[in-house]
Amino acid sequence: GFNGIDEVFGLIENSPTNIMYCGRDLVIRYINPASRKTLSQVQHLLPVPVSEIEGQKIDIFHKNSPLNGLIE
Repeated sequence: GFNGIDEVFGLIENSPTNIMYCGRDLVIRYINPASRKTLSQVQHLLPVPVSEIEGQKIDIFHKNSPLNGLIE
């Protein structure tokens, strides 16, 4: 049977698929281990270390984002 949120979280944590979640404020709240691994391979292209991506606005992934300056 289904064990609720803990089971879903376990599926996300162990998924080989890159998964990120951001809130309505477009701040990244969660990055699963697969995403961390993928992002670490392009760390040199990112504006912040992978360990600091959670808590950042999603527009950090866009060099010339139309959202830059619009998100508070």
